[in-house]
Amino acid sequence: MEKAPDKRRPKSRWHSVSLFPEQFDRVAFVLYFLGGTVPLVALGVVVERYQLTSIADRHTAAQLSGVVVGIVMLSLGCFAMLRRVVNESLAELEGNNRRLASLLDASRAFSSAQHEPDASYALAASAIALTQAHASCVFLRPRGNDSLKMTASAGARGPELYEALVEPLVGLVDSVMEERHPATYFPGHASRHSETPTIHGAVVVPLPGERLPLGALSVVHTQPGSDFSSSDVDALSTLAGLASVAMVNAELLFAQRNFFSHITDILVTAIDLHLGYNGGHGRRVADLANRLGHRLQLDERQRWRLHFAALLHDIGMLKVDRRNPSDAKAFEKHPAYGFSMLRGIRLWKDVAPLVLHHHERFDGKGYPAGLAGSQIPMEARIIALCEAFDTMTSLTSYKAPVPVDAAVREIEAGSGTQFDPCTVQAFREILTEGVVDAA
Repeated sequence: MEKAPDKRRPKSRWHSVSLFPEQFDRVAFVLYFLGGTVPLVALGVVVERYQLTSIADRHTAAQLSGVVVGIVMLSLGCFAMLRRVVNESLAELEGNNRRLASLLDASRAFSSAQHEPDASYALAASAIALTQAHASCVFLRPRGNDSLKMTASAGARGPELYEALVEPLVGLVDSVMEERHPATYFPGHASRHSETPTIHGAVVVPLPGERLPLGALSVVHTQPGSDFSSSDVDALSTLAGLASVAMVNAELLFAQRNFFSHITDILVTAIDLHLGYNGGHGRRVADLANRLGHRLQLDERQRWRLHFAALLHDIGMLKVDRRNPSDAKAFEKHPAYGFSMLRGIRLWKDVAPLVLHHHERFDGKGYPAGLAGSQIPMEARIIALCEAFDTMTSLTSYKAPVPVDAAVREIEAGSGTQFDPCTVQAFREILTEGVVDAA
């Protein structure tokens, strides 16, 4: 694949790479010419006209003229050399700035990676942006498995390039994993498949781990004359280090979510066992709340809070003595109990206020705070409706369940008083989809 020409900076006829715009380049040359060369030429003219005529010896005059011309040529040569050195330095600086910008972009991509595959794809794409290479591949060692597996690729026909160079590349990856140092490969090797571009160079860098490398990153050039500089290799090593941190963080986040989900499930089961008469209530409320949350177009974070708050809305009942069901005041304390149990846990601190307010009424006559209307969090308003519907339609020890139609009529009658009219309207809409039924 041929690289598209850079239209933002046309090549100057004086040099192939420059950070200066051509207009500035010409101005610099003109200033140097006027400030350095013209005075020397003027000096030569003055010497020739007024000084050389007084020298009788023509040989001496010719020597003096040669000295003047030599000084002029030396000045021009110094200018050309200085200009070349400056342009090379600026070109290297431009490359370093481009690599730094690519690393910053990669760092932002890694910071948003929630799962290990996200970090792998971000690594493969960032390696292309960093080196302007044709393709890149990421190899990781699956948990509990010593063999490497290609988990992500980027660039045009990356997997095909990997297949074309599989034998030397696998050997190179194994060597890098063992020695934990980057390695380069420039085979001048034609592809075994005529439809696959010829590979002109490859770099493999390890993904550092605590004890062993997590895997390796391979980057491939297919353009004739393309090369990986030492700066490219260093930048790829830095990129691999950033990716390794992102992958470890993603793994920790996964373990945290896994632990969080299991602990939540344990608590929901404990609530069901404690309530006894209403087993599965929390899960049913959460299922209906999730449907309403989607219908009301809550964002992802709101739906996350809604789901776990619905599951745990009755966690405060674990502190209520069920042996005296006629004590309504004791039962009304369970939202506050639940709030105090959850607010000290960092992962549930955003869930705790929803548990606290799930028995508020839209007209302000609920408990524990007597909030009304928009003062009640939207997620808590949804849970209030879902809990009421499930309580009416499921079997309890103190009343028989009512038919779905009767429960729906009661909820509609409470629109604007007990329930938020918006949630009631959304509830009507999902009823028409046939997804709501008795427990």
